[in-house]
Amino acid sequence: MRTYKDALKESCSTIEEARDLVFTALINVAMTGEYKDIDELFEEGDVVRFSTAHFLNSEDNNIQMLLALVGQLEQTHDSLLNLNGLDHDNSTQ
Repeated sequence: MRTYKDALKESCSTIEEARDLVFTALINVAMTGEYKDIDELFEEGDVVRFSTAHFLNSEDNNIQMLLALVGQLEQTHDSLLNLNGLDHDNSTQ
């Protein structure tokens, strides 16, 4: 039987997935707009690791709104874990 704690863990997992999707969308918007010059430095297939810090100084309001949403998702995820005594590692199990 599925428990309340199981539902919370699933919710945290869903929030993590949503965060990743929104962050990918943010990168796509940035690389086709304000960060287009940087995007052109990379070859197709290159693996580049970005963090939210890379976009903090963006002047694009759309990037800033997506960045704020990523932050809100991260905050909500962390709050659910903390309030319910869940481990980050166990939130995806």
